[in-house]
Amino acid sequence: MMKHKPQVGTKQVGMGSKSKLNKNGSIDKEAFLAAIQDDTDVKIGTGGSGTLPDHAVLTLVDQPVHLKQAAPRQVQLLLNYIKNLGGSATVEQLLMAADIATGTKRWLRASGKEYRQDVAQIGAHYQAKLVGNSPWEKQGIVGKVAFVTIS
Repeated sequence: MMKHKPQVGTKQVGMGSKSKLNKNGSIDKEAFLAAIQDDTDVKIGTGGSGTLPDHAVLTLVDQPVHLKQAAPRQVQLLLNYIKNLGGSATVEQLLMAADIATGTKRWLRASGKEYRQDVAQIGAHYQAKLVGNSPWEKQGIVGKVAFVTIS
């Protein structure tokens, strides 16, 4: 997959927190659940085709919280998982995170109904927008705003 560079004026962030990944790349379930439940940086709101490969790495790009909160719910969840996995994670790790997240951070609609798409499908659907190549068409996000790099 082509490596995307952050937009000018943005920086990648590792979130400065202890990684929630074990040395073998699996998720430390207890640490991840504790971190994600206490996280208030990405507000989980109430309201494509193809998939990203399991080995693709998504790394957060530093953006103001209000922009993340204006993103669609599935994007907010995706960003929340990446943040709580240390700022960078493979699609495979994000799929695992979605399976173990609880409460309002579960990979479900705000109503509790399951999404038809998984993390990999949502990443592919929003890929051009997530990396800042296409403009967002959502109130609160004007123009092209990169939230992640994908490598």
